[in-house]
Amino acid sequence: MRRRYALENTGYVVGYSDALNAPVWVAYRMWGPGAPAGGVAAPRLLRRRSAHGGAVRPDEYTGSGYDRGHMAPNYAIGTHFGAAAQLETFLMSNVIPQKHSSMPGCGRSSNGAPPRATR
Repeated sequence: MRRRYALENTGYVVGYSDALNAPVWVAYRMWGPGAPAGGVAAPRLLRRRSAHGGAVRPDEYTGSGYDRGHMAPNYAIGTHFGAAAQLETFLMSNVIPQKHSSMPGCGRSSNGAPPRATR
């Protein structure tokens, strides 16, 4: 049976769809100056955890023409919630296929804090 799950992590919650084998939404909140900067080195992508035991493998993107995009940004999560929370952004349940041309630059600019919400 294909289902959707809300997977809770330290700094964010992600909605995961079995039908798509991908995350469909993410929610996180940034406030204040965040935790001390420093973060962690980018680890190898981790297999996603799920309620049913299935998993998307990191190598499934190899040669596909797609990059691995983070739904919850690793840099922003790391600076606000710490190194352990930043590592959780590398779970495959937080990774979605993304065309390389749609990625805004590289490094911190693609994983920075979201823009301020407007009213």
